[in-house]
Amino acid sequence: ICKERLGRVFANLREFSKAEEMYKEALKIFTSFDHIVREQIDCLTNLGLLYFHQNDFKKAYQCAKDALILSKNFPPETTLQIRFICNQILKFCEMHKK
Repeated sequence: ICKERLGRVFANLREFSKAEEMYKEALKIFTSFDHIVREQIDCLTNLGLLYFHQNDFKKAYQCAKDALILSKNFPPETTLQIRFICNQILKFCEMHKK
């Protein structure tokens, strides 16, 4: 969880390579445990936003898509903001494909 938070700090400081590294390390930890799926969703969403801001639309799209797939296992009201963000990422990435 600390690595994911560090990822957010680095992203806010516009140190994108450090942010990406922290998010990826956090995601690796989160995916090794079946019971912390919500943290995976948050991390994938943040990683997707990071890629989007770097104009890496292919990676942004994949992260957002993966986060949405995982979020389907949760009540909609608990993932409303995440789903909105991920759907926006998908929409904008689709527009950039054209």
